[in-house]
Amino acid sequence: MQVTGRATWIVIGCAAAMLSACTSSAGDQALNLGTTSAPSTTVAIATTSAPTTTPPTTVALTTYPPTVAESTTVVESTTTTEPAPAPTAPPSKEDQVRADFESGRVARHQCAFTPETCDFGAIAIEGSPMDVRTRAQMFMRLKYNLRAVLGRGDESIRVDSVGFEGNFAFVTICDLDSVEIYDVADPENADDDILYNGDVASTKVRWEMHFDGHRWLLFQGAELARLDGGDLCGY
Repeated sequence: MQVTGRATWIVIGCAAAMLSACTSSAGDQALNLGTTSAPSTTVAIATTSAPTTTPPTTVALTTYPPTVAESTTVVESTTTTEPAPAPTAPPSKEDQVRADFESGRVARHQCAFTPETCDFGAIAIEGSPMDVRTRAQMFMRLKYNLRAVLGRGDESIRVDSVGFEGNFAFVTICDLDSVEIYDVADPENADDDILYNGDVASTKVRWEMHFDGHRWLLFQGAELARLDGGDLCGY
């Protein structure tokens, strides 16, 4: 009982010494423990670590301009269908004769200035009395260098009536002609021109015209009235 009480004291003494090594030779001999050191008592001290704050990770961001979606503008083609023009009524037979007579007159008038390029096919039916007469007149003018000169004289023609007999058309006109004809030895030199015919005449003529399948052309003419040196037409 004494041994037990002494051992108890040793433990209490060690506790009071707060972690000091506690050695007793008497106790060691009594417990037959030899020189074995008393076990040390370790008091665990709880260490509270401050929370570790991890700095935020900085991520380098490359900022690109916002992507703008390409817009495609689709232009719808609007096809406007124009209403078909109303068909043009063909000219009347009389209107066609008047138009063709005027075309022939213009062509023949031009022959007076340039007989070398006279368009006989635009004037009269080939081989007709008017065609033969026109060709003979242009041949003579070429032979003797006879030409009309622009600005010297004029010709006025008025269509008084248009009629038809069978397949032929008849055009009655009144013509006042004051175109002067010159002997032009040198067409490039106006100073050497010599007046060949400066007469003024007015005539009423009934022209017979034939249709050649495309247009009306002169065939022959009949003089109804004539006044030399005056105006029979009333211009």
